[in-house]
Amino acid sequence: FFDRSNARVFLHPATINFKESMFDSPYVAYLERMRTSKDFVRDTTMAPPFPLLLFCGSLSVQHTRQRVEVDDWIRFKASGRIGALVRALRAEFDRYLALKISRPDVDVSSS
Repeated sequence: FFDRSNARVFLHPATINFKESMFDSPYVAYLERMRTSKDFVRDTTMAPPFPLLLFCGSLSVQHTRQRVEVDDWIRFKASGRIGALVRALRAEFDRYLALKISRPDVDVSSS
């Protein structure tokens, strides 16, 4: 795996995913990063594209380049129309999440 600055990181032997040879996504989330003999990440989980698009970092739709970027480094090929739809869906998630945080008694499951 590679980090945001394109530096190589390795799964720590104590992490549960260490023995995995195939991942459905090229992205992992981790809790801890340490440097011993190599740069290791621990407590990892695979990070699929949709949660990255909907919940992580700033979202940038680049219509002319036909891509959507998360935090200026995670890039997905997508038309401007798809990017706009993802941005709208993310805004709805944010709105419902803010509502639920401010008013825990509100039922948002039927919305």
